[in-house]
Amino acid sequence: RLVRAPAVDAPPGKYPNPWLSGYLDPEHASVHLETVRGCPAGCVYCAYRRAHPHPRIMGAPAVLELLEGLASGNADEVVFLDPTFNSRPDLIPLLRGMRELDMDFFCELRGDLVTAETAVMIRDAGFTSVEIGLQSCNRNALRLSGRPGDPLRVLQGALLLKEAGVTPVIDIMLGLPGDTPDDAVRTALMVRDMDLHRHIQVFHISALPGTPLRRELRD
Repeated sequence: RLVRAPAVDAPPGKYPNPWLSGYLDPEHASVHLETVRGCPAGCVYCAYRRAHPHPRIMGAPAVLELLEGLASGNADEVVFLDPTFNSRPDLIPLLRGMRELDMDFFCELRGDLVTAETAVMIRDAGFTSVEIGLQSCNRNALRLSGRPGDPLRVLQGALLLKEAGVTPVIDIMLGLPGDTPDDAVRTALMVRDMDLHRHIQVFHISALPGTPLRRELRD
């Protein structure tokens, strides 16, 4: 039988890290690291929020200490599992500290939060590419999906990263509530016209168990 354990309501870093406690060897490894657990966004297709609706953040000093340990262990790369890396309140001191580590990093971030200054800092911290969730250029579809915003501002942030030397990987999602095939084409053309079309990921929406989207379809 299947037994589901209760969700752990604890910030990342509360328990010993297996990479630094000898259980896993970071040498030449791509290390997946969680420094923020939880997401306040209301995306109707995401199951992550169900278990972790409130962000619990590992502070920048603790993150830097962990990264220094991974650097000493000769880790090749760190992939941040944080739902939105650049939404943390201590982003600037964290990026400044990461510059001294000489490591490669990857994360998912919000394009509409990127400024020219933070784009340069993200590059200097060791990010050569990042993932940005555009999903659609249809603002109504984004609103119905629980992630209202300005798709143009998202792509402008991606352009700032590209100009700084960081490759933005743009996510497009097909089948959002209120979206149409024509909207998908318009989204692709919008990305192409801004010369951001060389690195794109296209996903079909999934009605995952426990999500508001699944409940709407069931009802």
